[in-house]
Amino acid sequence: MAHPFKLPGVVFYNCLQETIDKIVLLREKEEHEVLQLLEKTLRHSIEEVSSIAEDIAQAEIWVNEITDILLGKKDKQGNRNTDEYNNKTTSKKVRKKLWDYIFNLIETAEKYSPFLQEIIKHFRTVHNNWSKHLFTCYDYPFFPNTNLELELSHSRMKRKHRKMTGLKNSHQFILNHGEHFSYCFDSDYSYDLLLSILRSANHEKIKAKTKKERNKSRQRGKNRLTLKNLPERLGEIVDDWGN
Repeated sequence: MAHPFKLPGVVFYNCLQETIDKIVLLREKEEHEVLQLLEKTLRHSIEEVSSIAEDIAQAEIWVNEITDILLGKKDKQGNRNTDEYNNKTTSKKVRKKLWDYIFNLIETAEKYSPFLQEIIKHFRTVHNNWSKHLFTCYDYPFFPNTNLELELSHSRMKRKHRKMTGLKNSHQFILNHGEHFSYCFDSDYSYDLLLSILRSANHEKIKAKTKKERNKSRQRGKNRLTLKNLPERLGEIVDDWGN
């Protein structure tokens, strides 16, 4: 929860909805049968999930507001200074604020759909199961707010241990740094062995695999760029259409 909470399905649904809205503008400027077909196809594709998408979007708002209670609100730049927030609050304050928020949802649950009622019930269950230790971090400096940070510290220690001892994943180390490994130990035998392995490798296969991975990486980059700048791209299309 240290990062922006985004559901890929909701993001995709919003992108489709935004695209439909832009198509409507395009058709107002100049009608075209392709636009008619595209709008009809897109509307049909999200028709069955519209209600659940709205519910999930509402649940996403709740999760983000709970995150603000636990980790502190974001500033105008979109940054969340959790350490500063921890120093200014106490476990008692956060516990009360979170429970008041969840209790308010419980009190108003009847006005929501069955799906959202299950979400509210889940919030209450998780709170009751974890409340004993959920707020410990606010009373102890330098204690992480989330288990993600704890797990990250564990992985850092394990990585340092592997680098120092070579007891785990040493084969991957040799694959990545075999040449340097050879020079460090000043072993002619290991150096010659490494060269023989490299000479016997199927270079055409390596080139093909490298090219495939490079193309996949480029495509991922294009997809991210399109998704990230979707409003800008749609705006350009609307401006150009009919000119």
